[in-house]
Amino acid sequence: LTIDVLETKCHVISRKPWKKCEVKDVADIPVRIVSPYLIVDTCPDCPTVERLDDPIIVETANLSLQTYNRKSRLTNYYTLLNLTGASMQWVECPSYFVEFTTQETVSAKDNPDVDLTQSQGLCTGSHTTLDDGMFENKLPIKFKCEIFEPEVGNFHNSAITAIP
Repeated sequence: LTIDVLETKCHVISRKPWKKCEVKDVADIPVRIVSPYLIVDTCPDCPTVERLDDPIIVETANLSLQTYNRKSRLTNYYTLLNLTGASMQWVECPSYFVEFTTQETVSAKDNPDVDLTQSQGLCTGSHTTLDDGMFENKLPIKFKCEIFEPEVGNFHNSAITAIP
């Protein structure tokens, strides 16, 4: 008996059939834990996996979600549910990449009270920092969110690139 196990880019909350999901490339699937220092020594420009509780990773997710809430045409506010992946890549300056799930609230964007509803989403976001010696500048925040309506199985794609 031979079994091929494939990991897709669809999150379980999407409820999409696996055949409609793009299969992750071998480079996207961690085989074993390797020290980021070893990776950087071997390949200085390669992305490295980051801890989900690292403050800059949490900030990247929050900045991405705040920008999404500000720029999307959806009426309700979305809140961070879980960080599911993070990486960092240094080329000329550090760039941070996050993947996270969101939860829709029943609150309109202009209402600060937050009550959760059933809609969830999967988002990716990134930002680059430029350290000029005096202070750190955050360059354009990019994000993409896919929102899922669980009761009907529909989803809404929203991709916006925002410049602070």
